[in-house]
Amino acid sequence: DELQLVWDTLILSRDPGETGGLDVDEVEELVLAHLVAYPEFLGPGLVKSLFRQVSLGQGFLDSEDRHLDVSQLVRELTPKLANHKETAARIAEECCTHLTSRSESLAAKLKLRLDLNGDGAVSEDEFLKTFLNALATEVEHVAISAGVESLLNDECFSDDFHS
Repeated sequence: DELQLVWDTLILSRDPGETGGLDVDEVEELVLAHLVAYPEFLGPGLVKSLFRQVSLGQGFLDSEDRHLDVSQLVRELTPKLANHKETAARIAEECCTHLTSRSESLAAKLKLRLDLNGDGAVSEDEFLKTFLNALATEVEHVAISAGVESLLNDECFSDDFHS
């Protein structure tokens, strides 16, 4: 299992004699490593994330208050998406780079989510049970939200989105 390999790597990289669960510095190393690799995945999915957010928002409205047909929006934007591939990649990189400057606070929030028993350290069992969902909640969703906002603020994309 890849998650077990991540845990084992963290534990093996410790100083000899260091024991116990993960501390906030080790969690921060995971956050930083993820933010280095994540733009490759965030960029291609950024427009789809926007569609999901718009669809979710429209779903909260009464039908007479809805101003967008998300399926029509997807149909109209799909042929234009290739024009925005580089923009999405650039925005993904910028968002993740910016989030690295917030890695300490992201790690603190992630650690709280990982530490199921509240003892101040993340055990192997807690890590294996919670890491993927906690990472998505505390790091990936933040990057997606920032990326979607930046995408909508991009003049060229915004023109296509609102036309």
